[in-house]
Amino acid sequence: MVLSNWRSNRSSAPLTAYFPYDQKLINYVTHISDRHRVVYVETPKAGCTTVKRVLQIVETGSEDGLARNVHERSTSPLKSPETSVFSPEEIYASPEIFRFCIVRNPYTRVVSAYLDKLVTNKWEARRRLPRLGFTPDAEITLLQFLQTIARQESAHMDIHWMPQAVLLQPDKVRYDVIGRLEKFDADFAAIMQRVAPAFLDKYSTFDYSPHRTGAAQRIAELVGPEEEKLIRQIYADDFRVFGYDLAQPASGLKHTPHAALRSQSKSEPTPCRIPADVRIVLHIGQMKTGTTALQEAMQRHRNELLNEGILYPKTGVLPRHSDLAWSYWPPAQLNGWVKSKHNSKSSQAIIDEIESEILDTGAKSVVISAEEFSLRPVQLYRSLLQRWRNNLHIVVYLRRQDEMIESMYKQNVLNQAITTPFADYVEAALDPATKLGRRLNYGDFLAEWEAIVDRKNIHVSPYDSETKIDLWGNFVCTTQLKCSFDVQLEKINDSLHPEFIEFLRRTNVYIPKLGRHKIITDITWLQKALKIDSKILCHDKLRQRILANFAEQNRVVALRYLDRSEFFKA
Repeated sequence: MVLSNWRSNRSSAPLTAYFPYDQKLINYVTHISDRHRVVYVETPKAGCTTVKRVLQIVETGSEDGLARNVHERSTSPLKSPETSVFSPEEIYASPEIFRFCIVRNPYTRVVSAYLDKLVTNKWEARRRLPRLGFTPDAEITLLQFLQTIARQESAHMDIHWMPQAVLLQPDKVRYDVIGRLEKFDADFAAIMQRVAPAFLDKYSTFDYSPHRTGAAQRIAELVGPEEEKLIRQIYADDFRVFGYDLAQPASGLKHTPHAALRSQSKSEPTPCRIPADVRIVLHIGQMKTGTTALQEAMQRHRNELLNEGILYPKTGVLPRHSDLAWSYWPPAQLNGWVKSKHNSKSSQAIIDEIESEILDTGAKSVVISAEEFSLRPVQLYRSLLQRWRNNLHIVVYLRRQDEMIESMYKQNVLNQAITTPFADYVEAALDPATKLGRRLNYGDFLAEWEAIVDRKNIHVSPYDSETKIDLWGNFVCTTQLKCSFDVQLEKINDSLHPEFIEFLRRTNVYIPKLGRHKIITDITWLQKALKIDSKILCHDKLRQRILANFAEQNRVVALRYLDRSEFFKA
């Protein structure tokens, strides 16, 4: 039956005919590709982050331009029932649309929800605990949590622990595949063969699991007789409908929800060879926080640093270790400039060379620096971060957003030949759906790193006027390096006067990018010769608007990492 015939033989039914909860939530959990005729109804805490990101990439053909927050519906390329060209009957019942969902063992799912939303992520806990009748800073046990939700109506529960039989409504929605997280490798690979088989060949590495909690390994620790009784009671329909055993799953049961999406790599992983007493500092930027000055100084003083037991590896240095970061990027994201610099070695080959340098030199401290690590989702680097997890410390500098926007704009006018007016650039930066907007939401940015790296091993520092006075001293202190000598950092980038920037922006329309070097050189010389001071682009009202936009994100970062209420000093 073709869809046109299906339409002609049906009556219109509301979304609530298929689900017992409100329409807003139905639109949130249903993800539709009109072009591929695919519908995914998500189950939070059952691989939904991975599935949604895969479908978003399939829909657009690339990760470029996708919002950092995979769960934000307003920025997702996937449609909801409200925006899809298909009717509710077609979405949930037409035989010509492919529908699937993923379910999970009720024990591990509810334990994972408890750990992720009420224990490890304090920001999430402060949001959700009051809804359960607790104070925002309460520390509740799994038993207290289960006793509380056992008193709730199933259809009114938070979707992260709502029973899956209620959430998915398999008796009303015509699913073609109901996959299991415990068999994710096989089930999702089969789904992707049906949806977009070319995806499996295009992406050789894939990993999007920022909310993984290791719940399966903690069942025996957290679930006693009382907890087990409540889980069986709350999720009775899940056990029955989806065929899960009422007995607790064996502790240590693991699933690897990405292995099925990986093609055979060019270089098989080798065991980590780094001794336990070696400390690896991964400096990830961000951009415009003195990174180039630090990197060139470490490259220039490599021998002196090595004499003090600090290795700045030669492998992949440009003078930063960009090659290591680039080796994890999907090929489609490597532009012409990157391809001209990248040596095309596999990530495993680069890792092996770095580890060999560590062993050969006997260094006890290692600094790897590349702001490229902060330019793509951290999930791309999960295998590296997990490989070095026993040795790894992340260091990141964050700059006040108004200063960052202005600095990035000037750089883009100079280096990228953009023609965008500054006012329009600011509006884009304030939009969390843009690349720059995502990078400036520091709380969300750090939360993704926290999902993989223990927070105590993430060191965050504001890049402000005090930091700039002695950036090297601050870096040594932040990284806890034992360095007895001082290093004078060279100023790398001179900032041009706003009127020169505006002149260049206007000429970018007419002058080829390759022919602009002499103009920029002459303008820079003129500014120095006339001793013209660089001035700011942001007027006070605009600056206040920018800072107000990011105030809550900055406050969360200050509380979590600096134990104070303000991240940037006034």
